[in-house]
Amino acid sequence: MIFSPFLLPGLPRRDHRLLALARAQAAYSAHSILGSPEKDIDGASRATVAGAELDSSPYTRSLGLALVGPPRSKRVALAAITLEAARLTHTTDVLHLCLVGGWVSGFMYRRPFMSVFGRVFSLVEAASVVPEHPKMLPLPRRVADELVLAAALSHVLVSDISAPWASEVYATDSSDCKGAIVAAPVAPEEPAPQFAHRPSPKRPPPCRFHFLEIWGAPCPISPLLAALGWTVCPRLDPAVSLEYDLCSRRVFEWIAFLLERGRVDALGASLPLATFSPASKAWRFWHLAPDPAGGARDVVVREAAALLDLGLARRTASLALSALPTEGLESVFVNDLALSLPWEVRKAWTWPRPVHINILEASCVYRLVCALAKQSGPLRAVSLCDSNVAKCAITKGRSPSFGLSPVLRRLAAVSVAFGISCSLVFCPTRLMPADHPSRDSAIPEPVPSALPLSDKPGLLRALVGLPPLRRWASGWVRLVLGLGFSFSWAGGHRDAGRSFRTFVPSPLDFDRTLGFPGEGPTSPFASRFCSWVCLAWLLPACSGVSSSGSGFVASPPVSHGRLAPRNAGDQWRKSRRGSDDLPAGRLVEASTQKQRDALWNAFSKWLEDQGISAEALVQPPGSSDVDSVNCILTRYGRELYRAGRPYYSELINAYSSKVPKLRRLLQPAWDLAFSWKRAEPGRHHTAMPWQVLLGLVTTAFLWGWPRTAGLLALSWGGLLRIGEALAARRSDLMLPKDVWNTIDFAYLSIREPKTRYSAARHQSVRIDQPNVLRIVTAAFQALGPAEKLWPSSAQTLRTRFRQLCGALRLPWGSGSKTPGLELASLRAGGATWLLMADEDSELVRRRGRWLTSKIMEIYIQEVSSIQFLPSLNAETKRLVHAALEAHADVVHKVEFFTATGILPDMWYRLFSARTVAVDDTGVLGGAV
Repeated sequence: MIFSPFLLPGLPRRDHRLLALARAQAAYSAHSILGSPEKDIDGASRATVAGAELDSSPYTRSLGLALVGPPRSKRVALAAITLEAARLTHTTDVLHLCLVGGWVSGFMYRRPFMSVFGRVFSLVEAASVVPEHPKMLPLPRRVADELVLAAALSHVLVSDISAPWASEVYATDSSDCKGAIVAAPVAPEEPAPQFAHRPSPKRPPPCRFHFLEIWGAPCPISPLLAALGWTVCPRLDPAVSLEYDLCSRRVFEWIAFLLERGRVDALGASLPLATFSPASKAWRFWHLAPDPAGGARDVVVREAAALLDLGLARRTASLALSALPTEGLESVFVNDLALSLPWEVRKAWTWPRPVHINILEASCVYRLVCALAKQSGPLRAVSLCDSNVAKCAITKGRSPSFGLSPVLRRLAAVSVAFGISCSLVFCPTRLMPADHPSRDSAIPEPVPSALPLSDKPGLLRALVGLPPLRRWASGWVRLVLGLGFSFSWAGGHRDAGRSFRTFVPSPLDFDRTLGFPGEGPTSPFASRFCSWVCLAWLLPACSGVSSSGSGFVASPPVSHGRLAPRNAGDQWRKSRRGSDDLPAGRLVEASTQKQRDALWNAFSKWLEDQGISAEALVQPPGSSDVDSVNCILTRYGRELYRAGRPYYSELINAYSSKVPKLRRLLQPAWDLAFSWKRAEPGRHHTAMPWQVLLGLVTTAFLWGWPRTAGLLALSWGGLLRIGEALAARRSDLMLPKDVWNTIDFAYLSIREPKTRYSAARHQSVRIDQPNVLRIVTAAFQALGPAEKLWPSSAQTLRTRFRQLCGALRLPWGSGSKTPGLELASLRAGGATWLLMADEDSELVRRRGRWLTSKIMEIYIQEVSSIQFLPSLNAETKRLVHAALEAHADVVHKVEFFTATGILPDMWYRLFSARTVAVDDTGVLGGAV
């Protein structure tokens, strides 16, 4: 505990410090708290307090100084280690980060020293460092020079807290051509609070809950609300912890504090009936209550959780709509100083050449520090600046900008050498007094101050402590204070911390048309509310006398919060749908979901190896940090690429399905995926020419594979996806012979088309090429209605396709350098032939069932289809041509075999023996 001399004004400094220490020791003794009297420091001229060394020894005071900084032993030891490390040509990543961390913690006592380090910060990537496995790194001399400079300046790494405040407040500004410094006299005590106070980063309020539950042991609601994503307080029940005893005064005070400060949005309480269960007797009408075996209590609790979820969601949405963001950059106190002080020009100059405006603004502050250094020794001053970029860079001590870094280093050299501490505060350009001389105009006359600071001493510190506001908010605050409204600025008054909505009356007036209280018929809601209360009291009886009671919330009627079937139509639809609910998120195919689950499991394993929980990445607050999520996904994608793994775009889809709100915020991860795709562009399927198709079909018939030949012809002529052909049955295929040859084409109805959710639900294809129609008819006309066109597995079809391509010496597969044929080449080849034959792109798009012409153009490859045959070697061309020559004769014989009932297993023997021939009339003849 540290007692500052500025906490209790009105007493001599030593007296009020002793009084504060005595009060603290008395409080410790009254509550039996063990302190550390041996650590108490009082009256010491040099001591270490909270990690900072305060030096006001006689020698230091003789120099007119009072210093605060890192302990001297730490500075000396760190400088010695740094100098030894800088002598080496190499270092390790762990050692380097330790040295940098030690120096940065010391630089916090004198922020200008941060400009010493530049290349030091970029030597090691902290995210990739593993402390247990240090890595050797070369140490560049420029990095070593920065470390040596920090070690050499370690003896001045302190701040002089005895430096006097300047009697003037300054303002600097720059235009593209000129810069200026203005000053105005102020009382010595006015700039001090502004220098001492700087807005700190905001933290979320502790103990902020959406729901607080008291008791509720048998059927708690908190777990259900937590599963819905709300922040719930631990259930306050002695059964959970003895510290949650509601008879304790401290627990009750804590609950009252949460409710008074608005830290809890909803409160649920249950009666501790289990305490009185041994002394109670069962009521007679308890036996009339329904049997709890059906889970009535669980249903009630779930209904209550649903109502609370709805109420909390509506309350959050209403508060979000009525929220008034006021956070900004402007200070009411600074704006009033800029308008009311008599500013005078101290210096104005012309820039030699145009540079970036932020560099000019920082250079103006540098010239101000140089001017103060020439006037006196150690000094603390306050200056107004209208460039937030320059202000933040100078306050922080460093900037990643190559243009600002030299200015910051020059500023640090002068500040450290002469003991100048310049505190910058933001002032908007419209009120900046130094803006006028930088544009060759006169400074306006001061206006009376709107802040009554003279008769209200506490108002100054309260105004300085206000957070930075937006322009409109700061103007309204200044206007209200100027009108003389009285406010309590003390922190302990009753209304401190309450929302502004507490003091705003409801905008709704009393409506006389609805009657006065007590008039008219009984409200249905009132009767239902009474039934809820009765049900809440009766619920404990449903499980016997030993039940510990349920909460004040009960199952509401179906007309409040839940919808019920209205009529017979609703009842029929409800019974047809069953008890299954709609799945959460965007619906995908089962195969896609299975692939995503496998990818997510591998990603979770990798996250676990990195010390990151996968659950933390998909739930707040982890999912709220979009930059970290993109960084993790990008890093994982790079490791997959280096490890030779497949394309990882489906993993990004898996994550976005788990966190849908980030679907459009994963652009960095998608950028890496696009870079991956550009480095490894995908290959389009090679379009199969019609000559190759007939050659493969002929070979399949010769080998006794009629269904393989029919499936190839059906997929090529109907522009089918191979999965759609594999799932087809004979009943889906309508041949001309099925309708007495009244049509000259075939239809195939597709059971589950790929685009059934984005296009027509029921789709079909048409096969009207005479040769293809003849092959399909010969292959499938004898099948039964329930038989599948392809009874085997997809792998069997791929194997047979590969064997057929091997027999004709055709390239197959996508693994070789030259593009080969695949089953997907059938759809591309049929579309390419149809476009070259008809030259009607709309007809091709409709036949192929593509949603857009752009997607169709990916499949249409006229050039590759034409060039495929000439690119083959001579032997392959000879085999394809021979199969093409025999195609008509082979199909003619296959039709004869099918008509006479010869099994396909015998076809190869008949063809190979060359003993079967059929004339044009279908009569057996001589040898083939």
